[in-house]
Amino acid sequence: MKPWKGNSVVVAEYVTTRKPCIIVTFPKRGLHKQETKNKIQAFEAMMKFDHPHIRKIYEVVRGNNEIHLVVEQTDAELVDYMHEKSKMKGDIAGKVAAQLLSVMCYVHSLGEVHGRLRPDCIGFQTVPETEVNVKVSAFFSNEWTKNEELSIFEAPEVRSQHITPASDIWSCGVLLYYVLIGKLPYKTVDEVGRAKLAFERCVSPEAVILIKAMLMSRPEDRPDASSCLASPWIRSYTRNSLKSREVHQHLRNLCAQVDVNSLRKAVWYFIVDRIVPQGEIAQVAKTFVTLDTNADGLLSKEELLTGLRVYMTETAAQTEVERILASACSTDVVDYSAFVVAALGCKVLLSDENLKAAFRSLDADDSGRISLNELKKVFRVETGDRDEAVWRGLLEQVDTSGDGEIDEKEFRNLMRLTAEQP
Repeated sequence: MKPWKGNSVVVAEYVTTRKPCIIVTFPKRGLHKQETKNKIQAFEAMMKFDHPHIRKIYEVVRGNNEIHLVVEQTDAELVDYMHEKSKMKGDIAGKVAAQLLSVMCYVHSLGEVHGRLRPDCIGFQTVPETEVNVKVSAFFSNEWTKNEELSIFEAPEVRSQHITPASDIWSCGVLLYYVLIGKLPYKTVDEVGRAKLAFERCVSPEAVILIKAMLMSRPEDRPDASSCLASPWIRSYTRNSLKSREVHQHLRNLCAQVDVNSLRKAVWYFIVDRIVPQGEIAQVAKTFVTLDTNADGLLSKEELLTGLRVYMTETAAQTEVERILASACSTDVVDYSAFVVAALGCKVLLSDENLKAAFRSLDADDSGRISLNELKKVFRVETGDRDEAVWRGLLEQVDTSGDGEIDEKEFRNLMRLTAEQP
């Protein structure tokens, strides 16, 4: 991740789990108290984005003079890649385009916009020549960037502070031109929308048609993210087979998950975020993207059925989907994080190594026991519930000794339960 202007970036890892991460520091200097509060709230809102191609924010830490973001680490950055390679091969660019547009489709479906999509917002979980796995970061609202200098990557209407989903489509178009050609479509901001676009012969006609449409001067003339994903060029990179060993295993694990109590489920999410290697999560993400045919970042009942029908009868598939949705506390959809937790399966999540690392992480004072305050501190975002009675009720379900804390044996018993505790 490249540093944003005025901010520092440090590669780090969690002490107790050794999982790599990146810490981005934003200074509070020059900000009023309310401005600082707004920025923290904006970052905490970003944590709720839940998509396989969005760089995850693990924590927002408030310091005396800075705000620290702990975010997902990636293996490569687009800026570095382009500096080394100068441009991308057409098939790699096509896969990048498909994943980038799936992010826009998801974000726009939530009624949000990125607004400032640039090369330094894009990383790769692996080196693109090995396997394309885009990670998009930096979802900033207007208040974050009102003093920043605009560039060719921002649509013409952004200059008048008019930002819509169509503005993101423009940015995607500039980025795709940049990676395919190796230079920007316009030399200066004044040329934006006026200079004629020039493409090399090696760029496919389908890509040329789409990029030209994305770079139309008037926002209303640009296709939306869903239409871009349905274009001939992008569609050729979104046809993934459901008939693979990995998809089958992930669906089997999804079907095997049973109802669990809230605390156990919260710890599962914690293990995925802080402990499970990104490579294992990436395999599940591929399955999720394959099932998510409309690219809205959610698996609908019909999308789940489509996947399960490949491996079981219609009647069995219908039964399993109803049970999966009931377990997810939803009658409509399964989100990305819930799918990852279920599809990884208990064998991965509840290994001795993972349980030991999770307990050490939750036991912040290294006392050998997890207190109520330690739980509340870690799961303030995951549970979203600060009611004391609720917290004590969760603790009592696990604390079989009645001493008001959770020891390692009680923790392991909790995590290895196969059903909801009464």
